[in-house]
Amino acid sequence: MMHIALIAVVASTMPAQSSGTPAPPREALTTRVEGGESFLVTKSPWNGVSYRVILEPKRTDIEWQTVLSLFYGPSELPGLPAIPGKDTGSHTHVSIGNDGTSASRAYRTVAEFELEDPPRIPANLLPPPGTPSRYRPFERVIVRLVIRPTRQEKTAPPEETLNSAPGAHYWQPYGPLPSGLSLGDWHSVLDVGETFQIGFGRGRVGCHVHRNTTTISVDKAKLEAIAWGIDYRILLDPILVDSPSKRTPVYLAGRPASIGEATGFVGVAVAPAELFDGLGVRTRTEGADSFSVTFTAGGRSVTLRSLSWEMETPKGKVKLDRPVFPYKGQLIVPLRQVAEALGFTVAAEEGRITLTPPR
Repeated sequence: MMHIALIAVVASTMPAQSSGTPAPPREALTTRVEGGESFLVTKSPWNGVSYRVILEPKRTDIEWQTVLSLFYGPSELPGLPAIPGKDTGSHTHVSIGNDGTSASRAYRTVAEFELEDPPRIPANLLPPPGTPSRYRPFERVIVRLVIRPTRQEKTAPPEETLNSAPGAHYWQPYGPLPSGLSLGDWHSVLDVGETFQIGFGRGRVGCHVHRNTTTISVDKAKLEAIAWGIDYRILLDPILVDSPSKRTPVYLAGRPASIGEATGFVGVAVAPAELFDGLGVRTRTEGADSFSVTFTAGGRSVTLRSLSWEMETPKGKVKLDRPVFPYKGQLIVPLRQVAEALGFTVAAEEGRITLTPPR
């Protein structure tokens, strides 16, 4: 007789949300002339986003939503909210022109906001009372994206990418990533002082993930995990890549209906944590400043944390083939490694993945 293991999940997460932000209506835009060229710009930031749009572009504006869907949501990165700047009123800037769409979003810790009255940040993110200002931790992650009108057929990082940052001569095309893996169609690395940047290209998209800190050591593996999460979003969009990631139904042995879908992510099947609901999982959400999930089955348990490359088990930590990252309110996790750590057998057959529970 087959025994179905009951798996329980305890999660500490942020609220479910879409990564995108609705584009502003026409009445929220006004015309501005710069250098003899006319643009539409937002009169004031729209939902934390500032827009600059060339009039009558020679292509569709489908990328208004597309580029925003590639970002993590304003509250998706634990401890790094996207908070609108006090002067600009925005955390994201989008520019749409004939040569492509570019956008940037800033995620930052709260040292520069803590003295505002009233504060715009959760109290639990503030430094401890009495912390001297020069020792207050400061951290900022900038994500920059460019969507080109057509796919660029290049086997190496574009020259303009290598010259786009101070200290650009330190860029290493295909330089070593913390994981030792390759990212996108190409990637490059800038590692100097307290600055660590990763650039990569995939299909029509170019991406930079840039991190500056003071009094905090740069967590390079975490920054790389942020970049992989953006690559995942790119690979889901058939407009941006010629061969988008394929989704495969996942079955529990002995059941006729699929319990969810896994996504092929550069050779590794990944899935949202909620897929395990099909195995009797219950999920509880709590908090907003951390994001982790713990699976237990019988005497086995594993814990996965957002932007981590490791799975925590009672016997120690296990290196993951792909990082854990948030996507639309769920953690995306490597399916096979998590399932096998819980005692399941994983079989990849043509057009499906089957999980067989421990007996």
